[in-house]
Amino acid sequence: MTIHHWIMFLILSLSCSTIEAQVYLQLEKRGSFKVTRYAEGDEVCFKLKGKYQDFRTEYIERIIPEEHIIVFTNGMVHVDNIAAIKSFKRSKWSNPLGISLINFGLGWGVFSLGAVFAGTPLTWTTAVVVGTAVTIGWLVRKVFRYKIYKIGTRRRLRILDLNVIPIQTP
Repeated sequence: MTIHHWIMFLILSLSCSTIEAQVYLQLEKRGSFKVTRYAEGDEVCFKLKGKYQDFRTEYIERIIPEEHIIVFTNGMVHVDNIAAIKSFKRSKWSNPLGISLINFGLGWGVFSLGAVFAGTPLTWTTAVVVGTAVTIGWLVRKVFRYKIYKIGTRRRLRILDLNVIPIQTP
């Protein structure tokens, strides 16, 4: 190794003691490597255990890993008190399917109106196909616009602390 490598190694090793990494709130699924991380400043929609039946949407102000507490804009919550998290990330299939059904219905209507100029009469079947396709496409997009992850045996919520702890030499 050259002197430049040693100087860079020395600078990086000395600066690691002052670097603080991120602290995350992490949603995990058992048996899967896919996780969802929420950092300070992220918006989280969650539901508390017990008598609270409504979902609350809050911004994470601070995460305290020692006490397992999340500080939100309007209070703080212990991680074990969260019963479910709502994600507004659409499914891979619901949005394209809904849009495809709406486009199919509108296309059917346009081509049926074009067929009137060619001499084919307009029937109620055309209106039923257009109405059904557009309605089902709209419903698919509305019903599957979010996903609720219940915290329990299959999913868990934990605080992940990635802070660098400096090595103490005697």
